Amino acid sequence: MKQRKDNGFTLAELLIVIVILGILATVTVFAVRGVTNRANEVACDVELDQLAKAEEVHLVQRGTYADEADLITAGTLSQPSTLYDATGDISSFSITASAGSTCSGSISDTGTPATPPAMTGTPVNFHGASAYRFPTGGSGNDEIIVIGRDAAQADWVATTDAGVTTTRRVHFINIDDLDAATLNNVVSNAQNNGLTDIAIYLGDDTTDLTGTSASTYDFLLPLASADANTTLRTMSGSGFNLQALIGITG
Repeated sequence: MKQRKDNGFTLAELLIVIVILGILATVTVFAVRGVTNRANEVACDVELDQLAKAEEVHLVQRGTYADEADLITAGTLSQPSTLYDATGDISSFSITASAGSTCSGSISDTGTPATPPAMTGTPVNFHGASAYRFPTGGSGNDEIIVIGRDAAQADWVATTDAGVTTTRRVHFINIDDLDAATLNNVVSNAQNNGLTDIAIYLGDDTTDLTGTSASTYDFLLPLASADANTTLRTMSGSGFNLQALIGITG
């Protein structure tokens, strides 16, 4: 009986096997890379869409677009984006890829803000200015003055409609109802009656205060600085909101 001699693979056979393995490895690498890239693209698309929708919801609810921190504070965005940066103001927003992000998409909108909801209640004479008083505030010192236009009005209405309460006495004045003499009189009298905060919505402060060549914010700076007990606050870009300002208690 003859014994079979096994000499193993020939060089040609080994080369064929190596080529086949190389082809399979290449196909696997490209397949995995394709799946990974597609997953990244989907994540970018989803996050971009969430930010855009958060901006639009904020516009409807508060009459203005907002920066990412303000979106989170308002509850229209649940957490910070790791892929995009969002900025916004009274009339526009922009969403662009963050530094180091692999995303390439972006969205911007320069549409006209929605008309803010109508104020409720009856205006009162507040040291010579027509003002709205927060319905559940205290009856003592004139602690807080809120100044603005559409964005401020939308925020004010949303806060009062929520049925929350505060122990602080708060007044809202539309920036269009003010001139230099009236605003000076309001602030000086309120400071004599315990004024602690003046909050101005910068997105609403787009023209010079009547009777001056300065914005309302710039006009207020020296008035607030003259009283150590008065703080001038800007309501944009910082995540600071009306509810936090007036000390909501319920």
